[in-house]
Amino acid sequence: MTISRTLNREKVVKAATEIAHNQGLPALTMSSLARKLNIRTQSLYHYVSNWEELIALVGAYVLKTMRHHIVEKVVGLSGKQALVVASECVRLDIKQETFMSNVFYIIQKAPKEHEVHDELDKFMLVIQRIIDADPQLKDTLDAEMFVGSVFGLLIVESLPESNFIERRSEEERRSLFHKMVLRFISPSPEELNAK
Repeated sequence: MTISRTLNREKVVKAATEIAHNQGLPALTMSSLARKLNIRTQSLYHYVSNWEELIALVGAYVLKTMRHHIVEKVVGLSGKQALVVASECVRLDIKQETFMSNVFYIIQKAPKEHEVHDELDKFMLVIQRIIDADPQLKDTLDAEMFVGSVFGLLIVESLPESNFIERRSEEERRSLFHKMVLRFISPSPEELNAK
């Protein structure tokens, strides 16, 4: 009697995400993924064409998860409060999936038709809807710039300690992150006039 396989692309991507989460992106190879799934490496190519596509699919999976977390947490909120909560969702998800900064670099090579771009568009649309729902924010804030600033802050926060970057407690880092997000959301009158 033959054993029927229930493997599909979604399970492959979820297993790949688990490897990247638990062991880091360098540990995610086609061979390590095949071992985790208990299949031959060649069998993976039924689900993904190459490693870059696999990484793009992992990125799409994490972006989708982040988007769902944001939507869950901002229900009933609006304006600045919703953006602060959304940015904290992104911060927590990126801190959990530390490999994502590398994934963002790799997914630039993905074709425009790839689902990672679709997920990124959906993610951006959630942020844009929060901004558009508040007339004051709509006049002063752009979703692309907001998301780029949040991701930039997270990259700096993840850098190793150096002469310029000191280790702070989690609460201090969270507080500084929120101050910067609020400054971006609510620029001073001088900053607005400089536009």
